[in-house]
Amino acid sequence: MFGSYPAGEAAQINISGNTTIGIAPKVNIFIPHNDITIGGLVAQETAGPGGGNYFYGTLDMPKIYGYNSYGNPSSPTNNKQQRTIYSGYLSDKINLLNNKLHIEPGVTITGVSTSNYVPVNQYGTPPQAYTLSNYDKEVLPYLGLSYDVTNKVIAYASYGKGARFAPVADYILGPSGSTTLAPGPETVNAYETGLRYVGKHLYLNFDGFLQNMHGMFSFYTNYLTGYSQYANIGEEQMKGLEFSGKYELNPEWTISGHVSYTNAQYMNSFSATVTPFEGQYGYVFAGNPLASVPNWLAGLRLGYHNHNFHAALMESYTGPQVTTYDLPPTESNPLLQDATTPNPGVKLAPYFLTNLQASYRVPIHQDHLSSITVSLNIDNLLDNHYYLHYYQAYKEYAFAGVGNPYAEAYPGMPRFIEVGLSGRFS
Repeated sequence: MFGSYPAGEAAQINISGNTTIGIAPKVNIFIPHNDITIGGLVAQETAGPGGGNYFYGTLDMPKIYGYNSYGNPSSPTNNKQQRTIYSGYLSDKINLLNNKLHIEPGVTITGVSTSNYVPVNQYGTPPQAYTLSNYDKEVLPYLGLSYDVTNKVIAYASYGKGARFAPVADYILGPSGSTTLAPGPETVNAYETGLRYVGKHLYLNFDGFLQNMHGMFSFYTNYLTGYSQYANIGEEQMKGLEFSGKYELNPEWTISGHVSYTNAQYMNSFSATVTPFEGQYGYVFAGNPLASVPNWLAGLRLGYHNHNFHAALMESYTGPQVTTYDLPPTESNPLLQDATTPNPGVKLAPYFLTNLQASYRVPIHQDHLSSITVSLNIDNLLDNHYYLHYYQAYKEYAFAGVGNPYAEAYPGMPRFIEVGLSGRFS
């Protein structure tokens, strides 16, 4: 029997697919002191048809909408989700002051047409099919500047605006036929400035960055009614410093490394997806740090190259990360009941990882086989035990938190050894 205690709901089938077709033309125009690029993108992605999500006590299951389906499966004869992108861009590279000053202005205009066909409105009376669609447009400017202070030292700065459009699945109807429109695009304004040294054997780069995200996607679902609310109300900011360098000790040995510091925080309070590791509904407060974003990252690489042999030993460091926890179910505000929120007081421990890569190419030059390459990759060479994510949550009953919170963590990958063999044909 479906849904019975003995049979359970242990089996699940997810059917999905999409088709994308597009064209991306581009033309370059070279004139004195200017390199002009004009291009665009016209593409359409269609999901389905025939997709769906079903669960049952066994994989030998019927696939019947309204019986053992969840969500809205696409119709066998109609496409459920479709998105068409119209994008055009114009950029220029202007060289002035005896080719020492380089100015790169550009602009992209992107329009997105979206439609979502839902075969059954689970909240409607009667539950009829419907289609929601809209058209969004964004103008995204860019400006890059660089100046050759000397023939080895370059100062640079840039500004750019980007956008991310809402998922097509967000175009749905709410209870009683009320419309919950999908949010508009998220936007980010990114600034960067730095100084670079490019020598014969030495490369150094130091830069600072600032990114302000506006209109971040926000959603809240009431599990008792099935009603979802979508909005563009979130604000985030990321800023930090980066340093990287590379030095060629001799023609065979090179050493390179990097270190960066990032400060990421929420600028206002809103319902947000707090962690990428689990589909939790969360709520963040202004000033909260972003969870799972380490403040410090660093790496060091020692490389060796001699004729057909290549090898590299790499060490990486991931600093402490803010974890998450669930607010208690006794919160008076329903937005905060069981909501996942950052927990600055509990941080995930930092960890080091050591990786090794090596390869040797054997020339063959016989029967159209020019060479074969034998490779060895070992990730986490020292088999270090570490955690990628940690959080505290409540057990749930009828979509509500119960009991005391418990801790859960995702371990990182143990030692992983890969041996490869590849060939190059002439």
